[in-house]
Amino acid sequence: MVERILIYGNGQMAEIVYTYLKADPRYEVVGFTCDSNYISEEAYFGLPLYEFETIEKKVPPESCKMLIVMSSREVNETRKSRYMTAKTKGYNFISYISPHALIFSTAKVGENCFILENNVIQHFAEIGNNVIMWSGNHFGHHSKLESHSFVTSHVVISGRCTIGESCFIGVNSTIRDGLHIGERAVIGAGANILRDIPSSSVVMGLPGRIISSDSSTANIF
Repeated sequence: MVERILIYGNGQMAEIVYTYLKADPRYEVVGFTCDSNYISEEAYFGLPLYEFETIEKKVPPESCKMLIVMSSREVNETRKSRYMTAKTKGYNFISYISPHALIFSTAKVGENCFILENNVIQHFAEIGNNVIMWSGNHFGHHSKLESHSFVTSHVVISGRCTIGESCFIGVNSTIRDGLHIGERAVIGAGANILRDIPSSSVVMGLPGRIISSDSSTANIF
């Protein structure tokens, strides 16, 4: 059965999501929605573009599902806010998992996730809700990635790790087995993490060292 999907956004991320879903016979994109102050036209890719503030009146939640894929702005808080608002409006969500990702049968993936090609999610791993995993990551056995986090590309998260809510994990970073990364932590590109990281820390370097205890000031997109 083809699922009808409403995509949040009208920028580059929405363009990427639309391109993936359009090429996938499992889905039919029925339109887009975003905050009214970002709307200057009535359509996007030839499909209706609705104001998010009143979306439930134009596209009832029972008529489709939603997919919200946004950047990690404000350490993922903006995406978390829109996801939670859509839930209160009554929408259900899909998780897009690329056919070219390898998800082992005992792994669990939550709702409103966007998992791209060449990700490997091993046995007994758990992915929360509203998580983005860009291409080419390794997520080890018995590890847990909490909701609202963003994993970029070519990241290695070894077995038995716990990544807290709303974390950002930068390109080519590595996290040793059995570690705990606190919520809202920012792991910089190429960092090598060899010990537990407190919440809201910003970590850079080889080996990784904490350069700030306030991730809200981190320069992430």
